[in-house]
Amino acid sequence: METIVLKKDVEPLLAALGRVIRERRVALGLSQGELAEKAGLHRTYVSDIERGIRNLTVGALCFLANGLDTKMKDLIDQMELQAESFEHDSKMPPPPVAGMIESNLIKTS
Repeated sequence: METIVLKKDVEPLLAALGRVIRERRVALGLSQGELAEKAGLHRTYVSDIERGIRNLTVGALCFLANGLDTKMKDLIDQMELQAESFEHDSKMPPPPVAGMIESNLIKTS
């Protein structure tokens, strides 16, 4: 069975995950470069993730969690809380994710 996920459903999640990662990094006193080095990723990739414009892989999320001394589950739980609070708080500006996904639909199976 094929499921269609709308771009508008994915973008807020990526923006929320980016905020969670940035908040955790800052709380640990790490620069983006230091986190990237600990995680084995490129600094610009970490920057794109934090800005919510990069759809990261499970592997990249695992590397980031290790670099942030936490578990992937904790990052995802915090992402869901951030996304829910964004949905309920109309005063927050929209996440900066314009142009992230080319099409309006992403097909998944």
